Amino acid sequence: MTKILSIANPTGGVGKSTSAHALATAFAEYGRRTLLVDFDPRATLTFILGINEPRFTTIDVLRSDARADSAIVSTNHRFSFLPSDSRLSHLSEEGKDFSGFVRRFEEELSTLDTAFDYVILDTPSELSRILLLSLALADFVLVPTTSSVLSMRGAIHVLELITATAEYRSTTPNFLGFLPAIGAQSSDLDQLHKYGELLDPAIAKSALVNEEALRQQSILNSAQQSAVSVAYRELAYFLLERM
Repeated sequence: MTKILSIANPTGGVGKSTSAHALATAFAEYGRRTLLVDFDPRATLTFILGINEPRFTTIDVLRSDARADSAIVSTNHRFSFLPSDSRLSHLSEEGKDFSGFVRRFEEELSTLDTAFDYVILDTPSELSRILLLSLALADFVLVPTTSSVLSMRGAIHVLELITATAEYRSTTPNFLGFLPAIGAQSSDLDQLHKYGELLDPAIAKSALVNEEALRQQSILNSAQQSAVSVAYRELAYFLLERM
């Protein structure tokens, strides 16, 4: 059965898209059939992966205007990708019962059950229906965070939203832990200990990440032995054992 991992924190600049991209790359390297889904209206990953004017995106699947398999595109990174666009921001304004969106996307993902081992969801940097949707769809949740107060506050908000998903599903997703990212260390995040596990290794800050993103590359491909690449591969191995 396909397992769904949501990368979530409503605070921006904590490495969600970087982590989603890196983990999709690492999962594929470990031989797992992986689908990366852009659930961010800013479509950061869609831009980074060089997907220009896709025919269908996540919002088309949610509105039942397209099937998931027709919206998925191939990439140069050995994983598949479901792009996003700014229309996704309109989801919060649409009157359709929220549970209908959850059921619709669940049904589409279930049709891909034999095609993928893992689905990774990149999520928006805001408290919104889209973020709640990505959590309601997930089997597992990973929360990247830095040592900033806003980032840690956002991390705690995710735990509250995980609880709120009980309204839309019989079981809530499994919280895997907080990921110290962009140079944060576990010692910087002591106040989060009481809420959940702080994962190791921490992800170092590196200018290479942004440089490679501009080149539409993952640092795992272009700088395989860098500290960031090694850390993400170790994290991926840990997550695959845990999920």
